[in-house]
Amino acid sequence: MEIPAADITWCYEHGIGVKKDLFKAFDCYEIAAHGENPEAQCMAGYCYDLGIGTLINKTKALEWYEQSAMNGELIGQYNFANFCFSGTATGRDRNKAFYWYSKSGYAGYDYSQYRLGYAYQLGAGANKDMHEAIRWYHKAYVQNNPPALKKIPVVFGASADDDY
Repeated sequence: MEIPAADITWCYEHGIGVKKDLFKAFDCYEIAAHGENPEAQCMAGYCYDLGIGTLINKTKALEWYEQSAMNGELIGQYNFANFCFSGTATGRDRNKAFYWYSKSGYAGYDYSQYRLGYAYQLGAGANKDMHEAIRWYHKAYVQNNPPALKKIPVVFGASADDDY
């Protein structure tokens, strides 16, 4: 019986049934990422981003996040958007960031929904629009997104029960 690479990776990453080994976990993620697995592409990016099982390499992180984003992984879209928004390992491109936050935000990813609210609040990658900002913050809020839980009541004085 063949064990899927994702299961092996999880075991190495968390020390389940084997000794915890982040280097082996990273190797497994990268093998699966090269096999066009969007979740593994996102995790390979994450490993490069934070230096988990490998050296920090923001350029490789960006490349894997972009691959993952283009292959439909919501967290990959969010992470790629964050790199574009901040200019990490790439030129700052808030329009591109807004595009990728929108892709995953419309698909329901709460952290992207929060970032869409932030983008509308600042006018970063989108026209400044406080109504849209509150609407997107609210979408993240109702999913118990930690930053949105603080943002809605404190900044806007709105209740979670208000309609947006």
